[in-house]
This record gives sequence, structure tokens and C-alpha cells, in this order.
Amino acid sequence: MRFYFDQYINLRPAKLLRGVESPLKGKKPHDINIYMIRENSEDFYIGLGARFTGNKSSETMELKRKLYKARFKVDVDVEPAGDFAYQIGVVTEKASERVLRYGFELAEKKKMTRVTVVHKANVLTKVYGLWIEKAEQVAKDYPGIALDFAIADATTMWLVRRPEHFQVIVAPNLFGDILSDLAAATVGGLGFAPGGNINPDRKAGVSMFEPISGSAPKYKASTRPTRSPRSLPGSSCWSIWAKTARPSWLNRRPRTSWRPERSAPLTLAASRRAATWATPSQSVCSSLSHKRRIASTASRGSSSQSHRSSPRAAGIRCRSRKGEFH
Repeated sequence: MRFYFDQYINLRPAKLLRGVESPLKGKKPHDINIYMIRENSEDFYIGLGARFTGNKSSETMELKRKLYKARFKVDVDVEPAGDFAYQIGVVTEKASERVLRYGFELAEKKKMTRVTVVHKANVLTKVYGLWIEKAEQVAKDYPGIALDFAIADATTMWLVRRPEHFQVIVAPNLFGDILSDLAAATVGGLGFAPGGNINPDRKAGVSMFEPISGSAPKYKASTRPTRSPRSLPGSSCWSIWAKTARPSWLNRRPRTSWRPERSAPLTLAASRRAATWATPSQSVCSSLSHKRRIASTASRGSSSQSHRSSPRAAGIRCRSRKGEFH
């Protein structure tokens, strides 16, 4: 579908939201705000390759894109005979230029000052050598934005050590797929990471949006939490609403620390307007940390017991009527 509609931009932003705990120590919401742009039509994801057993193989493969058509004739002689497999990666001038230009235009629109271009030209010299050459050419048209080159494996290290360094990242298909998952993990997990397969053509372009990790349809009829809340129809990306009235203890600050020994069983109910996460007592709240802990709530009894058993006392953030997280 991405190839058919020429959705050559895969945009995967990673932003640490207020009220969400990052697994990286000491990171605050303003520290992580990354626009990950993955080239979506080429590289090693074109599906061309072969596997054979023996010492000879002859294959003819075709690659059709909106920008071009290519045919590959591959003859292989192997000594000694055995199992053999190969995969073809393709990078072209036009496809590289358009995704790189999209990255610089996005940085300009968002008033950002740096675009990081990821590559592995130190090893894969031909395909990524062309990639970085086109990046240098495109960067000349945007003098107010700095061009930063980063080797793919080093980028994984710096995404963990200093994610605040990155603003817009443009990566080839393979590396963009890997790095976008890592960037999502720094802001709370894959459930907080949207993905857009975009054709920027405003006249004829068709785009598609989805959760990065998929919608996990096999869990739709089970009691297990959905992998990504935004996969539910009508649900907000990171909003979880209470099904019943707001308990009075949510308005009080905890005086003692408390952690539940075990999680309450969950049921998941989806409506057209919101996703509801309900415990058997019908009191709802969710930890928006990366561990997504769910605390069982106490029934209305003594004030001390109600306070000690509250999710707020457990350090869990719940949504108020005004939409703020406490």
C-alpha cells in the first residue's frame, strides 16, 4: 500500500508529554521532542533478493516506483555448493532528494535549527555514499539550518545519552525503522508513538496513519489491555477517561507513600468517544508511566483506608475533569 500510493514519507514524532515518565533518568517534557523521518520507498525494504541451494542461480527482478522502473539481472556462481541468500538495497537520487527536502522544510516550519541525517556510508559505501551526497546538496538551499551527519549505530547511543540533541532526524528505510522504535521508548513506549505514511502531494496524495507497533487486533476480544490505546475507535492518543464519577480522594495530596502488591484484573470497554480502563470496583485510573501499572482502588469506607488505597497515593497520575494530570 505504501508503494502503490507512493507514501514515501514515514513521519514518526517522539515527544515526551507532561505527566509521562521517561525511562531515561531526569528527562523532562521539554527535553525530548524529535521528528523522525524515515524514507519509505527504497533501501533494503524493496523486497528484492533470492535464496537458493546449489552452486548456481540466475534471477531477473523488477522494481517499479512512481519515479522510475528498474530491472535487475543477477547471476551467482558459488563454490562449494550450499545454501545461499542475498538481498538488494536501492538508493536513488530523486527518492533521496525528496525525503531529505521534506526534512529540511519540516525543520524550517517548526523553527528548528538542526537536521540529522543518518547513514552507514563507512561500510555500505555505494548506497549511503549517494545518500549523504544528496543531503549535502539539499542542505545548501537551507542556510539557516545546520546539517548534521550521524552513523546509525552511534545514533542509537546518543538517543539514549542525549536525546535533547536531536530535532529532526532523516534516515533511510532500514535505519529509520529501528531508530523510531528506540525514540518511542525514550518517551514512554510504542503506545505513545504515532506513525504517518505520507504522500505530501496535496492534489493527488493519499496518506495513512497508524500506531508504530500496530493495533494488536488479536487482543480486541480479550481482557488484556490493548497494546496501543489510540488503536481503539474514537479514543484519544493519550487520554484515559473514568467511567464513573470522580472519587473524592483524587482531590487530596498523599501524605504517605504506598504501592500495590498486585494489579487488579482489567476489563477494556471502548466507546465512540473514549477508551475506558475499568477495575471491578468501577474506579478507573491508569499509570501513564512506561510500565503502565494499574492499581486497585478501595471501596468507600473509612477516610484513612480510602486514602491509603488510592492510586494517587501510589504515585499514579489520573486525569481530572478539566483534562489535567495530577
